[in-house]
Amino acid sequence: GVEGAGAPKVHQDAGDATGLTLNSDHSFGLASAYVLGEVKPRRDLRLAAGLRGDYYSTSGAALSPRLSAVWRPYARGTTKVIFGRAFRAPSIYELYYHDGGVSQVPAPALGPETIYTAEVEHTHAFGRRIFATVSGYYNDVRSLILLRPAAAGAGAMDITCANPAGCVQFANGGHVATLGGELEQRRTWGQGG
Repeated sequence: GVEGAGAPKVHQDAGDATGLTLNSDHSFGLASAYVLGEVKPRRDLRLAAGLRGDYYSTSGAALSPRLSAVWRPYARGTTKVIFGRAFRAPSIYELYYHDGGVSQVPAPALGPETIYTAEVEHTHAFGRRIFATVSGYYNDVRSLILLRPAAAGAGAMDITCANPAGCVQFANGGHVATLGGELEQRRTWGQGG
């Protein structure tokens, strides 16, 4: 599959009683392509792999792979294992917003956030309508986009921080890892149940 989007003009303005401090126009475009394949090497095992390539005019290219396996170790049990990587490109606001260097400066060199994920899930069926699931997951988010202090004089695009106390600026640098698990029991409802 393929996907594309474009915004020939993204307009931002901001101001206060003294006048307009931001009046900017930027363009934005993206092009994406993805492939997904699935094989069933055995009756009780299904493997899938996918790859998505994205190009953002504001932050460049990124690849997002995904792998999964679904295994039926016994008649009423299903185990899933999933690995993947994804990203989030910075928005026009995060890249270019500023208030003339009074409290915030632009960050045109901002890069994308990335997340690596892994999940294992096992479901057992206690008949046609009652199921129990146990799962564990790990997420590792890198290069988080955060609003951080910028020193006086810092800035970009001819906009520098004029505030002696400093300004704020979007920057990459945060890192968050989560490890968790879930237990679930459910009953489905339907005709005859």
